[in-house]
Amino acid sequence: MYTNKIGGTPFLFLFLFLSYKYMSSLFKLRTTSKRTYSYKYPDTTPVIYNLSITTSNINNYTVCYINGLNFSKSNTTGNSTVTFGDITNIPVIFYSSLNLSFVVPNNLDIGTYQVQVVNNNFFPTTLYSNIINYTLTN
Repeated sequence: MYTNKIGGTPFLFLFLFLSYKYMSSLFKLRTTSKRTYSYKYPDTTPVIYNLSITTSNINNYTVCYINGLNFSKSNTTGNSTVTFGDITNIPVIFYSSLNLSFVVPNNLDIGTYQVQVVNNNFFPTTLYSNIINYTLTN
C-alpha cells in the first residue's frame, strides 16, 4: 500500500505538510473575525420642495398642495400631518409619498406663518420637514 519511492504517498504527504508549515510562517496567515452587521433605518425625514400657493386671503376656503418627499398616509409605520404656525395636526385631505394637500386654516389673523410636515409615530422618533413660509392677507 505505501511505497518508498520519491513521489509515493508518504513523500507527497510529507511534502504538503512541510510546504504548509513553511508557507504559513512565511506569509503569516491571518484569521478573519466574524462579520458584524448593523441595520440602519432608511431616511424617512419629510422634505418640502414647494407649496402650490404661498399667499391667500383670510376667511377664504383655500386648499394648499405640498410637493415633497417621504410623506406617509396613516398606517402602521406612522403618518404625516401638517403644522401651520401654532396649529398642529391639521388634517391632510390627500396623501401620496410625494404630495400632500390640506385646507389652510381660515380663522387666523393676517401675517406670515410657517408650514411644516411632521411624520408622527415613525420609529424611533417623530421627524420634521424643512419650513416654508405662508402669508395670509386681507
